Amino acid sequence: MKTGIKNQTLAFAFLECFFWAGYCCVLGFISSYLKQLNYSDSIIGLIMAVVAMILMITQPLFGYLADSYIPPKILISLSILISIGLAFLIPLAKQGFVYALITVLLLTVCESSVTGVISSWSSKLIAAGEPINYGLTRGTGSMGFAFTAILVGFMMQKLGSDIIFILHAGFYTLDILVILFLVKYIPCLNKKVHNEKQLQSSSGLINSIGILMRNKRYVVLMLSIFITSCSITMVNTYFPIILLSAGGTSEDVGIYLFVTAMSEGCVMIFYSKFAKRFKNRSLFLFSLFFFVIRFLLFWAASGNTTALIVFQITQSFSYGLYLPSTVAYTAEVSPLALRSTALSIGMALNMGLSSVIGNLVGSILSQNISLLSIFPVALLLVIISILIFSITFLIKDAPVQN
Repeated sequence: MKTGIKNQTLAFAFLECFFWAGYCCVLGFISSYLKQLNYSDSIIGLIMAVVAMILMITQPLFGYLADSYIPPKILISLSILISIGLAFLIPLAKQGFVYALITVLLLTVCESSVTGVISSWSSKLIAAGEPINYGLTRGTGSMGFAFTAILVGFMMQKLGSDIIFILHAGFYTLDILVILFLVKYIPCLNKKVHNEKQLQSSSGLINSIGILMRNKRYVVLMLSIFITSCSITMVNTYFPIILLSAGGTSEDVGIYLFVTAMSEGCVMIFYSKFAKRFKNRSLFLFSLFFFVIRFLLFWAASGNTTALIVFQITQSFSYGLYLPSTVAYTAEVSPLALRSTALSIGMALNMGLSSVIGNLVGSILSQNISLLSIFPVALLLVIISILIFSITFLIKDAPVQN
């Protein structure tokens, strides 16, 4: 449908809520699920690394499709519909590594590749005059993830692991209905042009990247994002496994995910208020210091399941500030005309390359040293990131050229 309800903030809040609830059901518990199938920590890390490598291609590809060929409403609906069927193939992982890799890869491509499309859809509607509160809608998504984590953890404990696929189908069916009937349609804005113009556009893109690479603040920020994201990926991939190794259950994993998502969601919702009082650069740096505290606490409490879960509240001012301040400061230091390109590069570093490196390093550490060695290495990476990002305070302010 091309129409939608008047309050698009509410529509996107429902979209994000059901999307991340469905995402949580399977991909939020995929490490725990594979662990229960007796996959080793290093193999799980290898699967996640391969998936992240493919996402580096599929995420920008899905964005291009949404811009040029398939409207977001249709692309997201189709991806979610396909993922419902793919999720029921995940139990094939019981047959061996190849089955696990292929099924997890296909499902992750369908779900993770549209996250950027959802954000760009709302931004396009905002540009068209729709008063959408992005922080509120994304925070609602985290809330949906949080409450679903509790539900899934409890039901896995009582009814078995395969219940996650039924819950996944239920939430994503609701999400498709929201997308089709509540969220407003927007067409593809990037139309096909003649070959000569396409060549000019390609040349312009290369030139645009060159301009960004000469922007010292931007380059330092991207390097800091990459290093920080490597540490985040390592911890996020192996934390459920560490929790289970310390004596936790699937229910404990659900509680951990609930506390994590609730903590970050509360801060994201109110980020605009923080940004009115503090600079985006300062908020980004503050989030890095909070990551130091977070990883220190995890390292100290690595054998205590209760403490590991309680310390998830540090997600509030670490990732809860990190994600929105990353977007805001990237936009702040980038020329207006190159903002989409600048943010796309940041997303590729944040969710693509860093995930590949982070998962590979985590796999090597868990196999050759120990699972718990991930925490001090992640801590060291964040400290390096802080030192690198501090360079931005030494760079003289200069007007951003458009």
